[in-house]
Order: sequence, then C-alpha cells, then structure tokens
Amino acid sequence: MRLAFEKTPVINLEVDLKKKGISIGDDLTLVQADKGDFFLYFQPKQSLLSRVFINKRPKRLGQLEAEVSVNLAVNLDHKNHVRIRVVDAMPKHLSKDGTDSLFVSIWISE
Repeated sequence: MRLAFEKTPVINLEVDLKKKGISIGDDLTLVQADKGDFFLYFQPKQSLLSRVFINKRPKRLGQLEAEVSVNLAVNLDHKNHVRIRVVDAMPKHLSKDGTDSLFVSIWISE
C-alpha cells in the first residue's frame, strides 16, 4: 500500500467524537457520492444496549475536503483497496474554539 494523504482534515462532522468514542487508530470506510464527494463512515462502538438491539450499520462521520476528493478520484481505481485511519482527533471540550476536529490518513493499494 502507498500513502496517498498523510494527514487530511474531515469536514462537516456529523457526530460528537466523545459521545461516539471515535479515537486515534479507528478504521473508517470511504464512499463516493454522485457529485464526486467522498464521505467517511464509522462502525459505532458496541455498548450493552447496542448488543441487545443490533444495529451494525455504519454511520456517516463527515466528508473529505474538495481538493482531496478530486485528487483521490484521479488516483483511485475500483480495483484498489483503500485504508483510512484516524490519525488525530480533538474533541470539542478540549479545543480552543469549541468544535470537534478530526484528521485521517489515506492509503491506497497498488
């Protein structure tokens, strides 16, 4: 696998990082939308209630920046395997501006 992006921000975060337990090292799933945007999805952590009421569907986390999406679309083929990992996460209760921030690394198989 080769490194496509070492650290790129995730924009339009749709979940609270602390409440969902998203942390450094978590794997994410990449889905391309019709317009060429790339959305990131995560697998929710299993709590006691979620084990009883099974909901294993991935939840939308956010999307990649426009220029990252364009670059990724050019370099990505349907045959390629993509690995995305969280490399930096700052929950809103620790940040100066009171917002969550998340960064991911993207690896593409050759």
